[in-house]
Amino acid sequence: MPSVKLVIDQSNRYALRTTYPTSIYFRVTVIGEVEPGDTPSPPTIVMLIDSSGSMLGSKLDAAKRAALGVIDSLPEGSYVAVYTFSSKVERVGACQVGDQACIDSLKHAILTVKAEGSTAMYAALIKAIREFKRVGAQESPRRLFLLTDGQPTDVTDRSRYIEIAKELKALGIELMIIGLGEDYNESLLALMLEYARGVLEHVTDPEKIPDLMSRYAQEASSVVVRDAVLRVTTDPRNKVEVYGRVRKVLSNGVVVELGDIVEGSPIRVYGKVVVHPQFVVGKARVAEVRVEGEGTVLAVGSVTVEFTDNLRLVREGSRPEISNEAMAVAGLLSGNLEAAKTTLAYVGDAALKKTIAAAVTAGSVGDTKTLTSIKTKTLSGKLGE
Repeated sequence: MPSVKLVIDQSNRYALRTTYPTSIYFRVTVIGEVEPGDTPSPPTIVMLIDSSGSMLGSKLDAAKRAALGVIDSLPEGSYVAVYTFSSKVERVGACQVGDQACIDSLKHAILTVKAEGSTAMYAALIKAIREFKRVGAQESPRRLFLLTDGQPTDVTDRSRYIEIAKELKALGIELMIIGLGEDYNESLLALMLEYARGVLEHVTDPEKIPDLMSRYAQEASSVVVRDAVLRVTTDPRNKVEVYGRVRKVLSNGVVVELGDIVEGSPIRVYGKVVVHPQFVVGKARVAEVRVEGEGTVLAVGSVTVEFTDNLRLVREGSRPEISNEAMAVAGLLSGNLEAAKTTLAYVGDAALKKTIAAAVTAGSVGDTKTLTSIKTKTLSGKLGE
């Protein structure tokens, strides 16, 4: 059985009895752990590499090195397929890692790719879906890497990309997008991520692509739980808000998508419980938190508060950094960067502080691409990257 560590930090251990609602902010951290003797399943990865004319030179050279690096980083038994797309889509090759003759041939083919033509991105996405369906093996982690530096030239109807995203999600595929330079359509790519799981990375320096893609490939090789969710529930008289990728709103809470849980890579989700007035003294569990995945409950915790008339206890048991962190994340995701900036000085978590600072800087100079990238990663609980 997969092992998951669940840590819950909250803004208040005590709360005053009052006739007004009380807000308790929380931070949930989920970390995958591998038990002795367990071996993560080797992933299935399809790479779509833009080879249009605008990729000529250092961009395509870096993309080729990135593809080679991904292949070298994958454990034996992994499946990898590489496509390029320009005016048309080309299947460069596909191999099972461990078949050295096939791998050598694939690497050679990657090195011969040339940059020319336009950007048939939609057709490439269709080909990728067909590749995943052909391979099967849905029990393994599945990743689609999409690297592009420009606008799609074959299909521009946004609704058709939404349908692609929905199908990727239904197939259990996480989408890792690299937008290179300043000319790609971040609003279209971000729209896809509203319907599919994954992140968008904004890259201005092509030399960063190899390390970035290798890191995501290594994460795909270290998945402990696939398609996990966080279920936060409370008394129906209370209200739960979670600042993450909400899959479902319940009558008594929410279900939040965590995606694949990777060994040693924390996922952080912030939120709050608005508690109805309490008229009893003593401890109360105001919310239950569950991590669920692969058909089972993997970890259970709770947000517990003791209601009291003692103001000193309330003050001493307060952790204002948690509420400030939660409000900073809420501000970032809602587009209220002023709120995020206001709370920045009071944020305690180093990874979140880095994320919020980068978002505020991007917003101040109108860098929408960096800001969009940060938002997609924050929604996925990846902070400080």
